[in-house]
Amino acid sequence: MGAGGGLNAAPPGDWEELAAAVQAIGPAVGAETIRRSAELLAPLHETADDDSGIVVELDQPYGEHPEQALDLFLPAGPAPRGVVLFVHGGAFVGGARRRTGTPYHSNIGRWAARRGWAGVLAGHRLAPAAQWPSAAHDVALAVEWCRSRLRAADGGPLPLHLLGNSSGAVHAAAYAVGGPGHAAAEPAPASLALISGIYDLPAFGEERLRPYFGSRPELIEEWRLLELLAGSEIPLLFAAGEYDTPDSHEQFLAALGACTRTRGTLPACARARAANHFTIVHAIGTRFDDLGPALERFFSAAEATRRAHACSARSPVS
Repeated sequence: MGAGGGLNAAPPGDWEELAAAVQAIGPAVGAETIRRSAELLAPLHETADDDSGIVVELDQPYGEHPEQALDLFLPAGPAPRGVVLFVHGGAFVGGARRRTGTPYHSNIGRWAARRGWAGVLAGHRLAPAAQWPSAAHDVALAVEWCRSRLRAADGGPLPLHLLGNSSGAVHAAAYAVGGPGHAAAEPAPASLALISGIYDLPAFGEERLRPYFGSRPELIEEWRLLELLAGSEIPLLFAAGEYDTPDSHEQFLAALGACTRTRGTLPACARARAANHFTIVHAIGTRFDDLGPALERFFSAAEATRRAHACSARSPVS
């Protein structure tokens, strides 16, 4: 069924087989879970041999540190409709924008480029060597690189959609809405999509946040990230996998509750079928992709709203 046995194992044949395989892997986060989750959907992904119609530029530096680099996936032909900038997770201390020997996370770059966006996979400095707000600063530098390099056909700016996964969702959110010692993004991204992230930091626990935030409980308490997100005017989407970690489910519900109370409306959200903490992004671009279509609708809606506001601003006052 593809639940183990290496990258050449047969993938699941249908959604029921996928759900059974994901449940067999279990929700615990560890090396074995990561390995089995990576192997599960790998045979379904296209490879570099299938990159007709897109342009791939790897290892583009946006800063001086080795981790300050990005991979760029561009639609061939006309200028992209916008930018999708992905920030990877890894419990603050690990992870990578591109995992050698796997399709990840190049699958996200290819998925974006095939739909007309520039797909950008951003690396960032890792804890404990780099602590708060280093990764948020790195996201800001990557955004600056995108805005200076990637332009619309008329030379104007492109809408930039920020997509963060797990601890990468913390870094993306920090860049967008700010925190102690780090100002909110100006201009703000066109949208912010957060996958299996941490939003209520005190509830998640100081010990697990220490590698990135250090021994500074006052920082975790002072930075009311959940309230900042709920009060932001940036279009938000929160996502979690059906078989995600209990922490991710609790944080997902906390985010929806906070936004609903503050905004008076339920924010955009996605519950990815048969997905765990890792396969929720591994599945993007495959026939078992339950998150990608939701992201595409969300990004497209944000762009439509942006165009409507621009037209309104140009219209003469009657």
